Amino acid sequence: MAEDFTYKILILGDMSVGKTSLLVRFCRNVFNQNIMQSSGLSFLPKEISIDGENVILALWDTAATEAFRSINKSYYRGAHGVIMVFDQSNIKTFYSIPSWITEAQDIINIDKPIFVLANKCDLTEKVEVPKDMIEEFCFSNQYTLFNVSAKTGFNVSAAFTELARVIHKNKSKNSQLKLSMTISENITEDQEDFCKC
Repeated sequence: MAEDFTYKILILGDMSVGKTSLLVRFCRNVFNQNIMQSSGLSFLPKEISIDGENVILALWDTAATEAFRSINKSYYRGAHGVIMVFDQSNIKTFYSIPSWITEAQDIINIDKPIFVLANKCDLTEKVEVPKDMIEEFCFSNQYTLFNVSAKTGFNVSAAFTELARVIHKNKSKNSQLKLSMTISENITEDQEDFCKC
């Protein structure tokens, strides 16, 4: 029976940037204009295939209100990756990104992949965040950037799936490295045993 790989992904960002809408669009392929904001922590699983292997994504939609941010932190532990969402039509949500990322990196390993999703790209006439500003920020911090729209579905599946692919690839590399180190240690021990006189 094939092994299932489960990865925990955090979805972070200010209120009303569309975190819940992106989650529901990816998991259920629907969009509800009147969807309620997260009043606490929401969780949805999504099963996908990566390079022929079964991958289950445990997607955590965190509440952005101050009352819940301290609670959120306890759920950061064990995360394999982060999706950082901001609203292209509200520049304040873009300026909030560093504080969210710092908060997450204080708890999870700093080397975990971070994807920045510039949501509401369908609101072309209301965009407040210059494209070059977004690209420079992501390039300088080595974050992967996706322009997305929860409303139209543009790039949503591509962004989540690519993050899953990166996480899965990194896990495979780490597994291979650990296996290589174990083999090397076993060879060394065997040599020491062989050389005893």
